[in-house]
Amino acid sequence: MKYARMIMEAEAPDMAGPDTFLYNLAESSVRDRTLGELGIEFGDLALPYGDHYGNPDLRALIAEQSGTDVGADDVLVTAGAAGALFVISSSLLEPGDHMVVGFPNYATNYETPIAIGANVEEHVQTFDGNFSIDVDKLASQVTAETRFISLTCPHNPTGVMFSRRELDQLIHIAEQNDCWLVVDETYREMAYGEPLPVAADLSDRAISVCSMSKTWGVPGIRVGWLITRDPDLMETFISAKEQIGITGSVLDETVALQTLQQRKTLLPLIREEIAQGLTIVSDWVQNEPMLEWVRPDGGVTCCVRIPGASDDQMRHFYEVGWTRPDTTRKGLRCISSALKRCFAD
Repeated sequence: MKYARMIMEAEAPDMAGPDTFLYNLAESSVRDRTLGELGIEFGDLALPYGDHYGNPDLRALIAEQSGTDVGADDVLVTAGAAGALFVISSSLLEPGDHMVVGFPNYATNYETPIAIGANVEEHVQTFDGNFSIDVDKLASQVTAETRFISLTCPHNPTGVMFSRRELDQLIHIAEQNDCWLVVDETYREMAYGEPLPVAADLSDRAISVCSMSKTWGVPGIRVGWLITRDPDLMETFISAKEQIGITGSVLDETVALQTLQQRKTLLPLIREEIAQGLTIVSDWVQNEPMLEWVRPDGGVTCCVRIPGASDDQMRHFYEVGWTRPDTTRKGLRCISSALKRCFAD
């Protein structure tokens, strides 16, 4: 019997074992927070099935922080952003349907559609093109059969953002072609400058996806959400969510609510931590002659490359440099040492 097989993050620290990694420089979120640090209080919290759409107070707060035209009824709380992306793909796609997805990307954005049997067309974002979106090319990829366009901003995994003008153009493409624009905004609050508006606040043809995992440092609670201002589409999405898990965890959603209630206090501190990390990595890249990079516009990940490296050299580099792939500076020094051993003349 043949099974549809998706990729697995076998190399992730929680899969391979935390003791396998001396320095973890591939983490995609800010440092993990604790309940005590966040001052989370459960009291005598009842543990029933939760609201099928998600904690009403949490949805109201997300809506309040998402723009002027988003209401609580436009928010569906999910099991992380991954859960939201699964709900979207399983609701909108059938075998043979067409979609356009930015690539590279967070795997769920294309693995789930592929497993469904959709015709997944990649909009390739390249290093030499600064990982930007080519709006004109993307427009040419959209057809009458396209169900939705799937992009991340800031881009996962490079941290590159498209502009407000480009966001408006992308929404226009979706509106003109009677399809949806799905924007994974998981890193939105981590923009180094002014964040873009929540896409769903700008059009009922835009669907926004976000999560508590990356910016807020609480990936363990598995809380994310999607936003759509189309009530019929929301009914489809809630039907899909109920088949997957009925409701979310009332404990997790309580943590999410109390964390977001501290947004004005927490977010400046988080952005300061991100800025410090960016400075360290930026200084390292500028002083490491064997590397070049595309400087990110947001998030805590970036893409560097070794110009001219052969496949054999790269395999050797990974064997030398990542045998025991907690600090950023120490980890970067290990990479520099491996670069010298593998690529120096």
